[in-house]
Amino acid sequence: MKKFAIVILCLFTILGATACGDSEKEQESGGSSVNSGTNGENSNSNSGTSGGTTTSTYSLNQTISYGGAEYKITKLEYNAGNEVNKPADGNQYAMVTIEIRNTSNASVSYSSRNFALTISDGSLYTPTILLSTAELSSGTLEPGQTASGHVTFDIPTSATAQTIGLYTNSLHNEAPVFVVNLK
Repeated sequence: MKKFAIVILCLFTILGATACGDSEKEQESGGSSVNSGTNGENSNSNSGTSGGTTTSTYSLNQTISYGGAEYKITKLEYNAGNEVNKPADGNQYAMVTIEIRNTSNASVSYSSRNFALTISDGSLYTPTILLSTAELSSGTLEPGQTASGHVTFDIPTSATAQTIGLYTNSLHNEAPVFVVNLK
């Protein structure tokens, strides 16, 4: 009975090691790196196309219709934070102002966590939540309602924000629905 248990344990160990090896190959071979902005952990993300569909690219102040709402990215600002909100050492805040308006006859949900920022080296950053009433958080808009505020990213001071994209989820594991050039 002990030999049987040892054989089973060895089998699970070999299968587990094989599964981990395949995962590492996937991370090395595709996608761009995603930075959380708060702890620097990376995960895999695809960009450009999703299921053969090309991501639409827009400019600042263009109105973008998606999912029963209109989105407008109006401004990009950089700042060093304050006594309450401070970026990581060697970093700065890139604050993007976003307006969302429900143009449908049904409720529309939104979340700042579905946005991600690409910087000059191609790295992707997820939002950093600040203690501020000006932050766009998450919620539900009834027909005709609007929401606006900043979505903030903790990025290196040497970096320049290039684009912001809206993703269908906060994992950013598919191509963005749309991308806005911030330059």
